[in-house]
Amino acid sequence: MSTRLISNIVIALAGAVVVVTGQAFNSGVTGRLTFGVSLGMLALAGAAELARVVAVSTGATARIGPGRPRPDRRSS
Repeated sequence: MSTRLISNIVIALAGAVVVVTGQAFNSGVTGRLTFGVSLGMLALAGAAELARVVAVSTGATARIGPGRPRPDRRSS
């Protein structure tokens, strides 16, 4: 799975936790949890960006897609 997909799933789940907490607990608990979730999202975004920078610097971003021949395929 891609880093973007995993980070989006984690962010969606964290948002759902904040919504449920907002309905179930008082504002103090919700505020502290929201602050913690926001710090976690910031760390997740930083890790995803670091992974992207490392992939770009090592040349690991070359993907094979439609209309692009595979490097090991030979024309005959």
